[in-house]
Amino acid sequence: MSEDARLTALKNATPNRWVALSTGEDRIVAEADTFQEVADAAERNGEPDPLILRVPEDWTPRVL
Repeated sequence: MSEDARLTALKNATPNRWVALSTGEDRIVAEADTFQEVADAAERNGEPDPLILRVPEDWTPRVL
């Protein structure tokens, strides 16, 4: 896994969408509006165990 590749992939992702990253976390294998849609799309694209996360509207630091 390359941290730079993961960061580049996430910076190029569509804001406010769910994304599925490949096993190596270096490329986006699916994007969708809902968690289930992105999970299904990732499986259809040959990625059985992706890392799924929601892309924020912007990358401003947040305290949760």
